[in-house]
Amino acid sequence: MYEDNIKDNKTMMSSKSYAVIGLFMVLCYIGNLGQYTIMGQYIYYRISSDEDLVRNESFSQCSKVNFSSNFSNTQNRVQSSAAQYNIYAQLSSGIPSMIVVIFSGVLSDFYGRKLVILISWIGSFIGTIFNILLISLNGPLWVYIVGQFLSGLGGNYGAMLVGVFSLVSDSTGHRNRNFGIIIIEIALGLSMITSQALLGKWLRLNNFLWPIVTFGIIFSLSGVMYLFLKETRNKRMTGNRNIQFHMKMTISKMIELFYNNKKFNFLLIFSTISFFIHTFNFFGNMTLITVYLFGRPFCWNSEILGYYRSISSAIVQFGIILSFLMLKYMRMNEILIIEVGFLTNILSKLLFAIAPSYAKSICDYLIIIAGFDLFSGASVSLLRSVSSKHVSPEDYGTLFGMMSSFETLSSLLGGVVYNGIYDATLSFYYGFVYCFAVVLLSIAFVLMIFFFIVKKGTPIQYENIS
Repeated sequence: MYEDNIKDNKTMMSSKSYAVIGLFMVLCYIGNLGQYTIMGQYIYYRISSDEDLVRNESFSQCSKVNFSSNFSNTQNRVQSSAAQYNIYAQLSSGIPSMIVVIFSGVLSDFYGRKLVILISWIGSFIGTIFNILLISLNGPLWVYIVGQFLSGLGGNYGAMLVGVFSLVSDSTGHRNRNFGIIIIEIALGLSMITSQALLGKWLRLNNFLWPIVTFGIIFSLSGVMYLFLKETRNKRMTGNRNIQFHMKMTISKMIELFYNNKKFNFLLIFSTISFFIHTFNFFGNMTLITVYLFGRPFCWNSEILGYYRSISSAIVQFGIILSFLMLKYMRMNEILIIEVGFLTNILSKLLFAIAPSYAKSICDYLIIIAGFDLFSGASVSLLRSVSSKHVSPEDYGTLFGMMSSFETLSSLLGGVVYNGIYDATLSFYYGFVYCFAVVLLSIAFVLMIFFFIVKKGTPIQYENIS
């Protein structure tokens, strides 16, 4: 029934198309992630300077301070303020972007995938301008909050991923869907490796201005690659109904994905909840990691943090490539790979949780802990692919719009919850927030066990050609 949509789509993915999409995402993500890293450290530095807890470029965040009775209170105050500022930034960006992303799926179905990508790109470009102005003029920190809000009005990365993943799904069948989505995830991961590998060293040797300008230019170059993206929307998918009707029906359509014909789509329920937990943990950790490792008892600096992030990203990308090879040549069950990813992620967060108790011996080995995230990137890639196999092609825009909404919501709530828990518990145990992460990831692990059990008796409903 749905094969015609794929057969009639004359923009089937070629190697050139994958290269264009991959390069576009690499430039976008390098630019955005580099800026995100810089701004997190810049805000921490500004708050530390206000407390006369100045960053030492040669050693660590703590080494210029005498370990007097006042040090603990001062350091805790800096980490608390930085965590609270992370919350403000997440709220200012996450609330508007979540609203935009909810409707980006239906917009991409009617007006094309490229329009949604363009709107997101413009919002991020405006945020880039505000970041550069803040650092170059040493302005008040609320300028960053305003820039984040304006960037959120474009939908941020969530809306962009709606367009990109819908574009890929339009032109691939189930057998190639894993490959197409994994290619995009690899592009994102390579961006993280590239942006983090030298950024820490650069921040130590230079001020914040030139790094933020450089990553702003890199992001701007992605606008050139946007011109070469090919639209893949099939106009027959939207039928004769108008956009206003579908905008009103967006929430209803999302609900129907889970509950239709008086039957619950348990497979989609399990996979999307697990996806939400995975991204919730990812973004919560991402917003907190700078504050967590710059302060006591770790006292890392920009260079060490940069090395850790680049090595961690390289391990994750190796896991994604390895999982693809296992799927293609070993015919390994994709659910098994997802579960291994969750299990190793649980072990990683458990080690983070106990690290403060053994700071002198274990914090030097946190880079080794990154190895436990080997299949975590593969998990989120495969969860996207698995979910798309249980909806019709006409609902791809709605599905990926919904998943990006969940991703945006998780970035909003993850940052707020993780930083909030850290702020509330750092007075008695620094690693408590990662105990919370272990519990959440364990829930997702169990849900995917249920997914596997239910799936054994449920055939793929919407098979199409590859």
